[in-house]
Amino acid sequence: MPCSGGFYHRVALLHSLLASLYLIAPKLNNRLDSSMTLALILLVATTTIERAFSTMNIIKNRLHNQIEDLWMNDCLVTYIEKYIFKTIKCEEIMQRFQNMKNR
Repeated sequence: MPCSGGFYHRVALLHSLLASLYLIAPKLNNRLDSSMTLALILLVATTTIERAFSTMNIIKNRLHNQIEDLWMNDCLVTYIEKYIFKTIKCEEIMQRFQNMKNR
C-alpha cells in the first residue's frame, strides 16, 4: 500500500518538532534520542508480534480442523459400518481399550 501525502506531512512535522526541541532543550537530547528510538522500535515490534500471532492462529486453526476431520471420519466410519458394530458387544470394546498399551 503506497504511503499517502499525509504520512510524509506528519513525518515532516515530527522532524520539525524534534529539531525545535533539540535547540530549546539541549540537555534533553539523550532522552529525546531514546524516546524516538523507542517509538520507532515499537512500530516494528508491534507489527512483528502481530504477524507471529497471526501465524500461530493459522497453524492452530489448521491443526484444529485436521483433528476435527479425523474425528468426523471416525464417526462416519462407525455410522456407515454400523451393521458390523452392532455385532460387537460393548464389553469386548472396553476390554480391547483396557488392554491397549500407553503410548
